[in-house]
Amino acid sequence: MGEQRQRALQLHQSGALKEAEKCYRAILDAHPEDGETWHLLAVLYGEQELHQQVVDCCRRALQAGYRKSSVFANLGLAHRQLGDANAARDALQQSLSLHAADAELTLEYLALLKEEGDERAALHCVGEACARFTQDERMHTEMGRLAVSLNDGQLAEESFRHALRLQPASFELWLNLGSILLLRGDMPGAEYAYRRALEINGKSPEAWWFFSQLASAKADTKVRDTILKWAARDHSFSSAPIHFAAAVILDEEEQTDAAFQAWSQGNLLVRSGYRYRIENDVADFQQLTSAMLDFYSTVDPSTQRTGHATQTDGPVPIFIAGMPRSGSTLLEQQLTRHFNIDAGGENVWLQRYVVRAMNRSGLSYPSKQLELDDQEIAEIRSRYGETLSIRARQGRFITDKLPGNFACIPTIRRLFPSALILHARRDEMETCWSCYRHLFSARQSFAYDLDELGRYCSAVHQFMDHCHALWPDRVMNVHYEMLIEQPGQTLQSIAERLGLSWLPDSLAPAS
Repeated sequence: MGEQRQRALQLHQSGALKEAEKCYRAILDAHPEDGETWHLLAVLYGEQELHQQVVDCCRRALQAGYRKSSVFANLGLAHRQLGDANAARDALQQSLSLHAADAELTLEYLALLKEEGDERAALHCVGEACARFTQDERMHTEMGRLAVSLNDGQLAEESFRHALRLQPASFELWLNLGSILLLRGDMPGAEYAYRRALEINGKSPEAWWFFSQLASAKADTKVRDTILKWAARDHSFSSAPIHFAAAVILDEEEQTDAAFQAWSQGNLLVRSGYRYRIENDVADFQQLTSAMLDFYSTVDPSTQRTGHATQTDGPVPIFIAGMPRSGSTLLEQQLTRHFNIDAGGENVWLQRYVVRAMNRSGLSYPSKQLELDDQEIAEIRSRYGETLSIRARQGRFITDKLPGNFACIPTIRRLFPSALILHARRDEMETCWSCYRHLFSARQSFAYDLDELGRYCSAVHQFMDHCHALWPDRVMNVHYEMLIEQPGQTLQSIAERLGLSWLPDSLAPAS
């Protein structure tokens, strides 16, 4: 058998996969309990992306008693490709228990945890990885990324700085650090980080776009000339960020027409990169509205008016939703000055859990979400509750300010009947103009054409009007203009809905 396996391995390594497969199969016909050969056959199938065959062969290897870390690793990776996250997680855990020093496998396992939204397990995993692989900058980078998603700017900064000490020539790390420092208000630090990033890769349009947000960059003649000259000569799809950067500079100089032309060019370039029909979104919102009105017309009205939110096993979510660029960030910053309200940031997981549950049930998102059964709703509530708990600090309440969650409001009402939903609302013209001038980090398909943008904004506001009419005590309009002009009165009104007082001794000192 040893000679046969050696021959099969030679064929395998030379790329003669069909011949190698025949040799492996011949060995297994004579020795069906040869676990090592089952695993070698699994590896061969993995190279051909035949994932179900990998699973079958790895299982046979394990049944034969060949319980190596690599078998569990390949089994986990195959399950992940097949979309079976639970089986993938179990197998990868087994592999790491046998060989904890495998950095690549640790990163695979961490990626799986993040994909599944298990932020608690991901945080534990990456913490152990940073302690185990102290000189591997990838682990500290992953810690920084996870900290960003958890709205922990201090941890993110510390992690990126640690990674940079190990890999000081990393363009991505300097860019990430600059963005974190910008969010934390450290403008000199952000400028230094962005300049270091551009020293490493001065041909990155995204880096120039980020850098252009700083007042110091706008005042730098060399930076200004570099951006404007680049925008004048390059109209390729990848150059869109440069046109947005040019628009920022020209607008600062009050060259209004030229700035608008630069924004228009940048938006046109982004919009040319994908297919989108605004009619589909408008129709989805209309169908969802009809389904929502029909569904809740059968519910006892007394169950729809829940009064003040009550304490549960974890923090009670406050959803801040609506159009982007409508003041959601400012609203969260102001609300979380209260000791009893923690900042949850943009938590993507509610929407993802809803979409996944609908995909499993063969339902189209968002219009058919009310067809989810009670078991799916219970699972979403449990998993999303875990993401809230890890983001929470000490408050009874925690914000979730992902604007797109407005499309999940019918499901939110089933998940958390006592939760307050704040519609961050701004004048439609101002909202659309602010969106048009902004290059979003994640795609907002509706945002790069003024006609589509206007129609989308109107459709969102119409949908939210129906939600407010259906649940006037749980869906509250918070107008950006009022938040600016009368912040105390606006925040006091929200606090009353939550059963809280808005007094000076309930507020944390302004930072």
